[in-house]
Amino acid sequence: MFHVRFLELSLALLKAARAAGEASEAAARKQQEEKVKRILSSISSPNMMRTVVNYTDEEGESSLFFACLGEDNINIVLALLSKGCDVNTQTNDNHDIPGDTPLIESCLNGHVEIAKALLSHNANVGLQRKSKLDATLITAQKGHFEILELLTEKDPSYVDRKGPLGKTPLITCAFNGHLRIVRALTEKWNVNVNAQDDGGFTALYCASQENHIEVVDYLLQHGANPKLLSLIHISEPTRRYAIS
Repeated sequence: MFHVRFLELSLALLKAARAAGEASEAAARKQQEEKVKRILSSISSPNMMRTVVNYTDEEGESSLFFACLGEDNINIVLALLSKGCDVNTQTNDNHDIPGDTPLIESCLNGHVEIAKALLSHNANVGLQRKSKLDATLITAQKGHFEILELLTEKDPSYVDRKGPLGKTPLITCAFNGHLRIVRALTEKWNVNVNAQDDGGFTALYCASQENHIEVVDYLLQHGANPKLLSLIHISEPTRRYAIS
């Protein structure tokens, strides 16, 4: 009987959270939020509650994970966190993106309040997708400055860690022209301005190739070396520098 009730509630919660995460309209999100609250309020056993809120599907996706996908789902996130859900669940190898986490998704989508709530419940900033992408790197790439500040206040040890293809947060935000984040990484967190990715590319090289002139000027003024070679351009006669 316990098992049947547990499975029924778990699937209902997962379905409502997923619908909230996928909803494009506020009214639809609100409807799913009310469903989540009704499901949670129907559970009186602490053991049952912990089991239900931490249930995951065959791909490792939890109700919290789904809630973090959508806009304005902070009330659902807070409700789940208050009931003891695991903030650091990761998707498994059946998922399209193995190792994905609620925090990484909230950072990817720029959900400041959700990221703040997750971090206040000890979300692990250093967890990576199987591809080696973590919350700090995706936040820098997307240019979400406020979230980056939250992440680095929680744990600054990943501001210079290399992710997919050896790219650092500085390299990714320089490539995308996010000058404010480039400034913060360089001046506040003292990252290596001349770090190179697996292809030998630096932040300066990437910014110059994308014509982000302000970023280029800033990096040159703060120690970027224009003579660092990209590894794919080291043979003569095609050898060239980051800035030609």
